[in-house]
Amino acid sequence: MRKAADLLAHAAKRRISDIAFACRFNDLSYFNRCFRRRFGLTPTAALIRSDNLTQLVPRIRITI
Repeated sequence: MRKAADLLAHAAKRRISDIAFACRFNDLSYFNRCFRRRFGLTPTAALIRSDNLTQLVPRIRITI
């Protein structure tokens, strides 16, 4: 689900079904349910509020 949120945040013109299939979901309805359970909003709502997705998917920074 984290990969899906990251793809939604950075893919301006990608369809949600393409993102679901890229994350190995074969059933779009199941993908929508899982996304909503994990992040509290549907993929469509997340795409509309794409600025909030950066808060949903924290960036991991590695310093050496």
